[in-house]
Amino acid sequence: MSTCQLPAWPPTLSPSHLDELQQAGATYALANSLIFKLPSPTGVHGSHVPFTLLPSPFPRDQFEKAERIQTAYNQLYMNIASSPELIREVLGQSISKVDPFVGRLYELWEALEQEEAEDEVDEHFSLGIFRNDFLLHQSEPNQPLAIKQVEFNTVSVSFGSLASKVSGLHRSVLMAMMVPSRPDQSSRLDLSIIES
Repeated sequence: MSTCQLPAWPPTLSPSHLDELQQAGATYALANSLIFKLPSPTGVHGSHVPFTLLPSPFPRDQFEKAERIQTAYNQLYMNIASSPELIREVLGQSISKVDPFVGRLYELWEALEQEEAEDEVDEHFSLGIFRNDFLLHQSEPNQPLAIKQVEFNTVSVSFGSLASKVSGLHRSVLMAMMVPSRPDQSSRLDLSIIES
């Protein structure tokens, strides 16, 4: 477990500096295809995807731990998804009856299971696209930091492909915090915060 303490974050920013950084972030997002189409009856409209203005500090050892345990999580999820009996018991007999969204997913799954049973081809391929969300936890102020899994998703994974672009956006915003765009701006981010 990580024994480091996270820096005070986010840094204190003046309202004008915050506005400047928000504009820089939105401009970067639009210029680098961090966009999505908005529904509009009058034509095509778009916007930047939702993003955090600043990256969140995260200890490297905890990030690497999340990477290491992800393989086991993925195997667990694939085993569950490959067990029709378990899916019928857990989803079909309970959750699908009270949650319309899960109910519709369960109906689709049943239809695919039926189609596969009628198919004469004996090959079965699966692809799992999973997203695990972790948060840092610290039970007491001087206790070590640890990761805790807070969510698992197979449906809300569409923005995963944008991660590298969001990293670029964060680098751009952090650089804007350190380099004054006007000579009178002196309250810039202390570089030591990034290093920690």
